[in-house]
Amino acid sequence: MSALESAYDDFAGYLEEMGEFSPDDWQYRIGAAVGTVPDFSGSDQYETKGLPIFQIRYKDDVWIDPLGVRVKVWSTDCCRLLAQAGLATGRRSDKDSRVFQLPDVSAGANVGFTFEGQIAKFFAFRLKARQEIAGGHGGTGLAASFGTIIRTGMVRVIPEIGTEWKSNKYMDAYYGVPASATAATGYAAYDPSGGFEDVAFRLTSFYDIDEQWQLIMRGEAKLMLKEAKNAPFVVQDGDSFQGLFGVGVLYTF
Repeated sequence: MSALESAYDDFAGYLEEMGEFSPDDWQYRIGAAVGTVPDFSGSDQYETKGLPIFQIRYKDDVWIDPLGVRVKVWSTDCCRLLAQAGLATGRRSDKDSRVFQLPDVSAGANVGFTFEGQIAKFFAFRLKARQEIAGGHGGTGLAASFGTIIRTGMVRVIPEIGTEWKSNKYMDAYYGVPASATAATGYAAYDPSGGFEDVAFRLTSFYDIDEQWQLIMRGEAKLMLKEAKNAPFVVQDGDSFQGLFGVGVLYTF
């Protein structure tokens, strides 16, 4: 997933719940975060960004956040299935990078589903599938995550590991080098196939300042795999190891 999606991903929120949190009606959460993220996937240059955070939630049925809308369509005591529609981030690299000469990947829209659940009350998993339907790359993505939650007083620490598979269209849009761009970039032509894009370890922590205010911190270490890490701009000018760190504050109504 992109750096922006990593910053907003709420798998940690599901782990935090672990069957214990169910709002009676509407719930509203707003906040702000600042994070250091790669300029683009595969870059060795980082930039600091400010990000708004919000979530509107109705019971355990509807979630609205910066990346879209999710609606519960089925659930049991152990797991749930959500349908979703949302935004797909793009790629627009810095003008100082040779990647700027490659075709931009525009932002778009996607639809998909998320299946998530508990294992033995201490662990949780998530399987997510998305298909882009407008703009951008037009590709398909599948993601799997597994994690647990460690509680110590007012602090929750959530380690998780995940991996993503991406279709040929996605990989070609983000990591391909068309023959028409070789002269401008100096990169050899590259036509990647679909496959696993990366494997990532994420660590999220929540600190309860009081009943309404929370401090959130998230770090991610990601290793790009095969087709992605072999992209000429990653090999020559980038880094197949990607990091992310952010800190934010959240207020719950």
